[in-house]
Amino acid sequence: MKTVIKFLRNQQGTETVEWAIVLGIIAVGAITAAVAIGGYVSAAFQNTQAAFADSGSPIYTAPGG
Repeated sequence: MKTVIKFLRNQQGTETVEWAIVLGIIAVGAITAAVAIGGYVSAAFQNTQAAFADSGSPIYTAPGG
């Protein structure tokens, strides 16, 4: 029983665990944001590509043609 009480009162290493949790939350947030924004960025590039293709711009060369 004394060993359990001693273990529960030990505060060594708790700051490291706290920082690991914070880092994990930040990583999950960054990944979520990248996935959420990815679709919008892809759509914007596709719209820009379509606009260049429809405009007949000499800058744009259609793939395969």
